[in-house]
Amino acid sequence: MKRKIVLTQRWLCSICFLLLSLQQAYAQSITVRGQVTENNRPLAGVTVKNIGSTMQAQTDTQGKYTLSAATVTALEFTFLGYAKQRFEFSQLKQVSQGNYELNVQLDASEGDVLDEVVVVGFGSQKKTNLTGSVAVVDAKQLENRPVRNAIQALQGLAPGLNISQNSGTMETNPSINIRGTGTIGTSSSAPLVLIDGSEGSLAALNPQDIESVSDLKDAGAASIYGSRAAFGVILVTTKSGKAGRTSVNYNNSFRMNAPTLMPKMMDSYTFAQYFNQAEVNAGGSPHFSAEHLQRILDYQNGSLKNSTIVDPNNKLYWAEGYAYGNDNNDWFDVMYRDQAFAQEHNLSLNGGTEKTTYYLSGNFMKQQGLMAFNTDHYDRYSVAAKINSKVSDIFQVNYNARLVREDYDRPAALTNSFYDDLGRQGWPTLPLYDPNGYLFSSPSPALAMKEGGQDKSSKDYIYQQLQLILEPIKGWRTTGNFNYRTTTQFRHWDSQRLYNHDVNGDPYLYKNSSNVYEFGLKENYYNINIFSDYDKSWGDHHFKVMVGGQIEHTAYRNLGVQRDGIIIPDQPVLNLTSGTDINGKAVVPSVSGEYQKWATAGFFGRLNYNYAEKYLLEANL
Repeated sequence: MKRKIVLTQRWLCSICFLLLSLQQAYAQSITVRGQVTENNRPLAGVTVKNIGSTMQAQTDTQGKYTLSAATVTALEFTFLGYAKQRFEFSQLKQVSQGNYELNVQLDASEGDVLDEVVVVGFGSQKKTNLTGSVAVVDAKQLENRPVRNAIQALQGLAPGLNISQNSGTMETNPSINIRGTGTIGTSSSAPLVLIDGSEGSLAALNPQDIESVSDLKDAGAASIYGSRAAFGVILVTTKSGKAGRTSVNYNNSFRMNAPTLMPKMMDSYTFAQYFNQAEVNAGGSPHFSAEHLQRILDYQNGSLKNSTIVDPNNKLYWAEGYAYGNDNNDWFDVMYRDQAFAQEHNLSLNGGTEKTTYYLSGNFMKQQGLMAFNTDHYDRYSVAAKINSKVSDIFQVNYNARLVREDYDRPAALTNSFYDDLGRQGWPTLPLYDPNGYLFSSPSPALAMKEGGQDKSSKDYIYQQLQLILEPIKGWRTTGNFNYRTTTQFRHWDSQRLYNHDVNGDPYLYKNSSNVYEFGLKENYYNINIFSDYDKSWGDHHFKVMVGGQIEHTAYRNLGVQRDGIIIPDQPVLNLTSGTDINGKAVVPSVSGEYQKWATAGFFGRLNYNYAEKYLLEANL
């Protein structure tokens, strides 16, 4: 028996030693050192990236680098004007345990970055030949950004593109301006946004579908679009299919959002003393009596359990909060959650042959709001399809369709002024619950937020785009774009009656008004662009001429109605409203509606000339 115990102890010691050794081996990091050169000359500023992680390093003035990481699968070396190189872990030379060496020689790239093609108005140009101010953002820069829409994804990526968020509600999108707000007014200083050549909503576009974004910032670059481009143009090109076997890509994002810079509020006793002092300094008398102050202090200390007292003037009801409440609430902490969950899923397929390619994608995004009572949320669903087909050597057909649905739901009491009102009216002494445990509006916002009704909005975008390209001879290309977009929106809100509870726990009417509001709009947008360009070179002389015309037409209508007197709270629809107030008196419904139509037609042209790619000339009409 004794022998068995000794043997067991030896085994345990051996296992512990083995586990400790494995832990030390796992904890060891891998260090890679080396030098990057070009024709035996050191290169400084080369980026060395560890593929599959965020770890990276840069070479110093001697071209040397050191990179340490827990694991290394492959290293990528990139530098402006040089061909990118990638080395697998198996290609590294091991110097000692955990230490490796890799010396790299970079070669100048055949196509310098300045020769990349940039999308401009009704065409594209090499970046080195641009005469206007254009900022470009590509798909790689937009990857893995934990944001709700494409506008937020662009923030901080393009110089001169200013993106600001002035409201915290999820139905409000960030505003965009290029190089500052215009002098005409904030409403007219937004740039023109074109998605694959058609005006569209950047906020409703799935960021994963974007191939590139060109920001035309100066008058010369944007002038070809006329007066509607007075404050710049944002050109968005979506992804297309690539020839080859079908490629399936799925990615997701799970994230938590938390409020920032939340106000730090006084406790109830400090607030009461501060408020009394302010009243006295203003020549008045203290609002909180000595007996009231003592109740507030007792409630904080836990010796008093009730958040308010019985109304001295009516023993059936609890007393009003401003005059008699002794609760201790930080209303920003009460009304807002510490964090909100968001998730996004993207699925795409692309492939095709040399003549026909396709790209299909689907996106689902759901983001919860920060309201603690009757939370708000935003959902987006989108499906996109893009087919490009080269029918013959001189004729090509491209078709693009996109469907986007946006749903937004919030409590009806969550108005644009809620945050400000909470700071002004949310005294910490206001009771959240009455002594019987019911939500108590005294007045305080929690009851209205939870039981005061819902505000629901749904918006659908349907895009249909057809492009025909004819190139009868090399260098001469004629393009026709036919774009159609429909926008449909429905909005419903209901404002419910509210009930407090008396001392006996029986409900009584506190807010006696109720109503239902319904709103609907429909917009149809048509756009035709037809243009022809000719590209020709003679020695060092290079000419490119483009002329074309376009027409736009928009038809818009909306209808809104509000009617009082909800009969069945669980079915807040117009047909189940009485049209009367609580006393049976008729209330005239509020009805609104409008029709709008506008259309534009114009012609445009552009001439580009360069001599040996050193002297450039561009003229726009």
